[in-house]
Amino acid sequence: MATLEESAKVSIDTVTALTHIKTPHGKARAWTRFALVEKKLADHMLILLRAGSLLARFYSEEALFRDHEQFEMLLGLLLSLSVVDFDLCLKVRDDFVSISY
Repeated sequence: MATLEESAKVSIDTVTALTHIKTPHGKARAWTRFALVEKKLADHMLILLRAGSLLARFYSEEALFRDHEQFEMLLGLLLSLSVVDFDLCLKVRDDFVSISY
């Protein structure tokens, strides 16, 4: 079984390989959708919570991601999404690839 960090890396690598998504915002949306399909969004966000020094580089002290109490509350809400089934349809050239769990 893959570790949490390995699972997150697979998600990032999968989204990075999508050549039809060009912008950073588009890749972030694709990553979020992919994590929802895999039922791993809360797990992947937990990795962010653990990366305190990395978050400090990009977020101010007042940001949601830097407030551990608020962020843990968000994780609890995200965890409830793991019971919902999501489908992700990726367009690769002229063929559609559907991923669902």
